[in-house]
Amino acid sequence: MQSNAPCREASGAVLLIEDEAMIRVLVRDLLELNGFRVLEAVSGEQALALAGTPLPPLAFVITDHTMPGMDGCDTLAALRTLIPDLRAILVSGFPLEDCLRGRTVPDCLFLAKPFTIAAFEGTVKALLETGSLPVLGGEPATACP
Repeated sequence: MQSNAPCREASGAVLLIEDEAMIRVLVRDLLELNGFRVLEAVSGEQALALAGTPLPPLAFVITDHTMPGMDGCDTLAALRTLIPDLRAILVSGFPLEDCLRGRTVPDCLFLAKPFTIAAFEGTVKALLETGSLPVLGGEPATACP
């Protein structure tokens, strides 16, 4: 990404789901600086409504976990009924185990808040360059820095 080496595949659209405006603007700006088109939603419900409309092909989705209404895990599960191969980054200020509560989330990386720009960019780069992503909550539960 921008501060390190650019991502080889830094193009396409990203669905960003974040209820906190300040974080949403920061993440949107970082993604746009690196060549992504960003579609924004402030809740899981809004993201699902958006996903029900014609969208450009999504490179991936970034979702906060703790939001009013649907949480990030439920939002990803619902989005994947519409877009089955959707890759994702789950972001939270809570530990991964607290977010999952016994659930599993396939094809997903975890990014803990607060995060640095380098950690964010490294997670996006890992998402784009990794062929097979982990199942969060599977054995072993894998998270990004």
